[in-house]
Amino acid sequence: MEIACPACRKRSTDEERCSRCEADLRSLRQIIGAAERTLSLGGAYLRRGDGRRALEAARKAWRLQHSAAAARLAFLACLQQRRFAAASTWYVRAIGFRNTN
Repeated sequence: MEIACPACRKRSTDEERCSRCEADLRSLRQIIGAAERTLSLGGAYLRRGDGRRALEAARKAWRLQHSAAAARLAFLACLQQRRFAAASTWYVRAIGFRNTN
C-alpha cells in the first residue's frame, strides 16, 4: 500500500522508515491496514442487508482513516436503513475526496 509520510509527505510503498526523513511508518501502516479490514467487514455486512453493523464498521474505519471508501460505505449503510439526513452528510464527505485526490 502506498502511503504519504506524515512528517515530510514523501510517498512510499513498502518501507518501514521514510527514505527521506527516517520517520517510522510502521504504526501508520498498521492503522491503515486496520481501516481496510474494517471496511471489508462493513461491506460484507452491507451485502447481507445489515445496515446497522455496516454503519458501525464505516464509522470505525472513518475514525481510523478519513477516506472516501469509509464515507461511501457509511452513505450506503444509511440509505439501507432509510436514514436520509445522515446519508446526505456522508455523501458530502465522500464527494469531498474527488476534489482533493
